[in-house]
Amino acid sequence: MMDTAGATEERSRPQEWWTQATDLTELIEQTIHRGASSVEEIHLSIASLPLAAMEDLGLLERTARDVRRIQEESIGAVYDRIRRINREVGSLASELLESAGRL
Repeated sequence: MMDTAGATEERSRPQEWWTQATDLTELIEQTIHRGASSVEEIHLSIASLPLAAMEDLGLLERTARDVRRIQEESIGAVYDRIRRINREVGSLASELLESAGRL
């Protein structure tokens, strides 16, 4: 026969597991989001160096501006997609954890 304390402890274990798994899912999603944003900033910074040099030297200024705009839009779109996929994977993980918690 299980005492009352043992029964309470058994019921709290799944809840504790669920909380830890949910917290871990959120942490991973936030870390990927911040990492993608950091890499995007670095990518934009490095990509702008040759264009800035061209602009500073007065070489093909209009072309450099046009290339910069296209480059920034392209790079931004890639990292926006990474962040969107990350959110979708996080949602899927949460749904799977919720389903597992009901078992």
